[in-house]
Amino acid sequence: TSTESAQDVAVQVFLRVRADPRASAAQPVLRVLPPEPSKPGARVEIDGKTFKFNAAGGEGTTQAELFACVGQPICCSVMNGYNGTVFAYGQTGSGKTRE
Repeated sequence: TSTESAQDVAVQVFLRVRADPRASAAQPVLRVLPPEPSKPGARVEIDGKTFKFNAAGGEGTTQAELFACVGQPICCSVMNGYNGTVFAYGQTGSGKTRE
């Protein structure tokens, strides 16, 4: 988050998900679960397995929202003299550079 400095957090993971063509309304393959009390972060269930991320966004998450959550804190840390990296990983055509 913006209140944490680069010294406080080494690596954070943000997940932006798209609809899975295998999913049906009756049996979704991927579900974003409600946050657990007193445990910040997002939980995502994929094929019955639960994974924890610092934050998660759905298909409707805009680039501006993504930048505010991920890029802006890193840019601020870089301007304060810390190293910073944003690593975008995903299948070709999955929207990593979408405007």
